[in-house]
Amino acid sequence: MISILQVIGKRRKLLLGLGLLALLGIASLVPARTPLIRDHQGGVVPSSVAILEQVTLGGMEQNILVRGRDKRNPVLLFLHGGPGYPQIAYARQYQQELENHFTVVNWDQRGAGKSYRWGMTEDDLQVNKFVQDTHELTNYLRKTFNQSKIFLAGHSWGSLLGIWTAQKYPDDYYAYIGIGQVANSPEGERLSYEFALREAEARSNEERFKPCDRSAPLPIRIPAKIRRWSGSG
Repeated sequence: MISILQVIGKRRKLLLGLGLLALLGIASLVPARTPLIRDHQGGVVPSSVAILEQVTLGGMEQNILVRGRDKRNPVLLFLHGGPGYPQIAYARQYQQELENHFTVVNWDQRGAGKSYRWGMTEDDLQVNKFVQDTHELTNYLRKTFNQSKIFLAGHSWGSLLGIWTAQKYPDDYYAYIGIGQVANSPEGERLSYEFALREAEARSNEERFKPCDRSAPLPIRIPAKIRRWSGSG
């Protein structure tokens, strides 16, 4: 038989859950923003730019963060890793020095972060569409900031996207900067696997890898374990 205290406890949990949902709903109605760029006296730097905006790329609404101390500086478009690992939420914490020299643009690619949409299909996430989005965003930034070319930087997955885009549209960019550049992903995983096995042997910790047949091809589910051993993730 259910006691009165149990009923009260359940009602409290229900009310707490409804309250949290209400707070999330209210928060979703508040427009996101990025802090203005200020000088040492606290005044807004007149030539600066600090905006979080939505743009249409490949027929899909996507979001970019644009920050820089002087909008006349060269534009630097940063391609995040993943796929699906956006960085708008924290990018400005480590890009402040870059903002002194560039107009830095961080973009949540289709399907990631603020650019995520319900109902996306496999066709929406084809590589050629990411390349086309990058090209369209590049042209948007060139026009908006009156630049003939921009700089392009990519990290991890973004380094692949950056290489493919710069290769297809070389005249759009002053330079491409690869960070954690991916060249041959399957070969990289194989080398990491072999390194992890050697380290396990050297540290007398081979039981971690007992399920692995050393003569077999690289297991599909092993990369996360490899990265923990190799210190790369």
